Amino acid sequence: MENFSALALSLENLNKFFTRIKDRKISEYGMRGVHFNCMMHIDLSPEGLTSTEISKDCGVDKAFVSRATRELMKFGFIKKNDKFNDGRKYRNKYILTDKGREIVRDIKEYIEKHLDDLCVRISEQEMKCFFKVIFTLSDTFTRKTCES
Repeated sequence: MENFSALALSLENLNKFFTRIKDRKISEYGMRGVHFNCMMHIDLSPEGLTSTEISKDCGVDKAFVSRATRELMKFGFIKKNDKFNDGRKYRNKYILTDKGREIVRDIKEYIEKHLDDLCVRISEQEMKCFFKVIFTLSDTFTRKTCES
């Protein structure tokens, strides 16, 4: 692919931009990136996620997730889902509290606003196509990585 270098640099720049935007907002809640990533993945699973599932989804080790979930519980952003708590620590499923859902919604809206501001020169159709390509590439990469 002759445009690989340009693509790689552009994706890196976009990632840096979104990381700065995200970090600015999450710092208002005393959080770090790992906290928000855990909350985003938990938000996608109504029944909750175990530490092992969060670790796999976020691509970080279980000890890191364990510290993050402990801190998020202390903040009151997540809690254990009692329906799935059978007394075995590693099987606890975490869900967002009302406060946690509100924070995730606030941060997502903040990021969406910046995305909208960034994309004023791009048509809605172009954005749909862009997201479709990005999601397809991401899904393909994830599957290929899991197969290796």
